Amino acid sequence: YMGIKQDMEAFDEEFQIVSPQVHTYDEVEIHITGFGKFADIEVNPTTIIANSISKILDEDPIESLKIGSLKIVTVSAVDSLNAVNEIIKLATEERVKKPRTKQVILHLGVAAKRPIFFVESKGFNVADFKKGDERGYKASAEVIVKGVAYNHPLESIMPCSELVFNLQQDGLPVDISEDPGTFICNYIYYTSLYKTLPLAIPSVFVHVPSFSTIKEQDQFKFIHSLLKGCLLYTSPSPRDLSTSRMPSSA
Repeated sequence: YMGIKQDMEAFDEEFQIVSPQVHTYDEVEIHITGFGKFADIEVNPTTIIANSISKILDEDPIESLKIGSLKIVTVSAVDSLNAVNEIIKLATEERVKKPRTKQVILHLGVAAKRPIFFVESKGFNVADFKKGDERGYKASAEVIVKGVAYNHPLESIMPCSELVFNLQQDGLPVDISEDPGTFICNYIYYTSLYKTLPLAIPSVFVHVPSFSTIKEQDQFKFIHSLLKGCLLYTSPSPRDLSTSRMPSSA
């Protein structure tokens, strides 16, 4: 696992870094990840949610939104890295083929002790696992991306505050968070943010509670509203066009 820490030089060579351009889009194509089992959570709610999204949208379609990909990720650092790379490859290919379709990435994870949904606005360059991941890897106060400062934050270009406000206006139990933890949820999120920010592809992570806290059907309703909210981001926000917030080498 010494090779898990990511070197962005190889990434920069594989994917063309583009400058954001202001234009409108005809539709949004969203790529969604959930997680599999881990620790004492044998059935991860995000597995069920992600696998149910096609049915949710069949029953109540959202105009101008398409599902680009759905992936259940093994709860491990290496699988998270591989999943992000696969999604970015697909999203960049789709963007070339369909330039008027906005590519968006949504990561779902469970926070069983939290009573409501949380939209994570930031990821951090830290991997500090209390227990090993599902591949047996146990990080201890390590960086996720080498050459970048320990615990360095990256903020999503998705307008998380506006997204949460709109969901709250619909009476949904959700809030914004800046604490994605230091386990695999943060690992996949920081990796995703680091690799999507230069490409101007919005990526956001949402923590869901357990089904014993908020029942399955109510979580499905929330996810439907969340997907509708993602349509609000159909063109770059002013933050996309500001000075880059990508970190310097540390």
